[in-house]
Amino acid sequence: MMYDDIAHNKLLVSRNPYPGKLFNRPHGDDLYQGLKIDYRKSSVNHENFLNILKGNATGVKGGNGRVIESNPNDRIFVYFTDHGAVGVIAFPEGMLTAKQLNTALNWMHENDRYNQLVFYLESCESGSMFEKVLKSTINEQYERVKRLTNLSHVMHFGNLLIAEEPVGWFQGQRKTHQKETTDEELHAVFSWPSRDVELMYLHQLKDEIDDIFVAKELRREIRKIHQVH
Repeated sequence: MMYDDIAHNKLLVSRNPYPGKLFNRPHGDDLYQGLKIDYRKSSVNHENFLNILKGNATGVKGGNGRVIESNPNDRIFVYFTDHGAVGVIAFPEGMLTAKQLNTALNWMHENDRYNQLVFYLESCESGSMFEKVLKSTINEQYERVKRLTNLSHVMHFGNLLIAEEPVGWFQGQRKTHQKETTDEELHAVFSWPSRDVELMYLHQLKDEIDDIFVAKELRREIRKIHQVH
């Protein structure tokens, strides 16, 4: 499930030297090549998300209809990143509340849809989705992410006994190319609160752009963000 508005973004086409490609670090690998997206654009919504988790194929709309067909022996790994606020996380189409998410996870537990489940949530106020909510929810990775994260609080909740289990049991056994991070790379040249990243990026892009039509569109996007806040 991915909105898929970056690699082929029309607004940035004049400044994108790598159309159809996606990177998460300078000189990194193209992450878009070979990427399989089951749900994109308007099908990225909270109703589909919950139905995918619960394995309800008849409840999803759009996309290719794939859901998690799990059983009591399975380990499930969920990674979610988007905007958020206290008690809610955002989708391009609608919001998901802590109560709705908790209800779905409890339903999965009561209906034997997994043996163990790990949920990584990256958004503003993400801790409020689980704090004092889950009745009971890996440790090297948690500590590393906590150490490398700036201007945010990394937290974990639930049944932490599974924190000693191998990450690969949940995220897959395939070998990955892991590049060691240098001290220079860890040094934050610019740090902004995550909720302001989009706004600061648009301001920076507007100041650097030479195309007056793109600059006009960027100013419109900036005004939209200010109106929301």
